[in-house]
Amino acid sequence: MNHFITVMLMIRADGEKNACFAHFSREKWPDPNLVRERLNIPENVIIKSNKSGYISDQILNDYLRTILRRENQLLIYDQAGSHKTIMISNAISDLDATKIVIPGGCTKYLQPLDALVIANFKSKTTDFRIKFQTEQIERRSKRTGNLKALDRQQLINIASKAWDAVSPQLVRKSFELTGSYGVNHPKIFSHQVNMKKLII
Repeated sequence: MNHFITVMLMIRADGEKNACFAHFSREKWPDPNLVRERLNIPENVIIKSNKSGYISDQILNDYLRTILRRENQLLIYDQAGSHKTIMISNAISDLDATKIVIPGGCTKYLQPLDALVIANFKSKTTDFRIKFQTEQIERRSKRTGNLKALDRQQLINIASKAWDAVSPQLVRKSFELTGSYGVNHPKIFSHQVNMKKLII
């Protein structure tokens, strides 16, 4: 049986990575509690599921309420429909956070995840998949038959390893590249302004 998971990522300007959100279809495996019992879930992964396998505003709402701390935070979102629903706005308000939505066509310039992190995560995911499949080929070199598709546990393990391999330095750099600095970032205070030059 072929499986797929959708992974949602969240990062912070100080380089911290929140646990990744691995989400899959409940079509073939309807009981989420049974899933958790049968799978070995790493610490840096949170598991959710629904029938479609795609992330809805309810799934995003659950993620925010699970992962966000109750402190003054600025959340940077793209134009995805699930980011702009009343449910998500209420969740963000309840968590004392503020949301900004990036204008259409500007995500790759202004969204830190899209600037560097997602491509790096996908690259590492591919590396781990290739490594797994290569090892499988080596083990089966003297046997016949097709290679097995990755199961849910293997997909979750790959997502966990790939996310763990994304460095905090890269996360911080992605915020700097998009101009989204944390309030204590030294670059916020590094530019001295000569007021005389501003007088016209």
